[in-house]
Amino acid sequence: CAIATMVLVTLDLSPGVQTVTWTRRSRRPGVRQGSDRRAVGLRRQMTSARWLTSTELRDTLVSLVDDRLVAHHRIDRQAAPAAARAVLTPSLQRLVDAPRDERTGLRELRRVVADIEAL
Repeated sequence: CAIATMVLVTLDLSPGVQTVTWTRRSRRPGVRQGSDRRAVGLRRQMTSARWLTSTELRDTLVSLVDDRLVAHHRIDRQAAPAAARAVLTPSLQRLVDAPRDERTGLRELRRVVADIEAL
């Protein structure tokens, strides 16, 4: 009796059930051959930072600024802040001076990344 009821319900409901196709956008940006791993990582962090209140992106950018200052100008920002300020652009100065939890807009992030590359 139970089997007959299940068959009847299945046959009766089959025409009324529709297939639903769920699409899901990838959370991870695609990695193309020849992509710089650091740039892919930054892109991933920028995407994540929009949704999270993490300071990881800002910390990474400040670390890159410090690395570039040492590598290209032989300046340690902590040891020689005045010398570092003379070299940094206004957008990079705002980045390193901003409170750790301050969020940065996408337009400003583009400017910061371009300035880091030029540093």
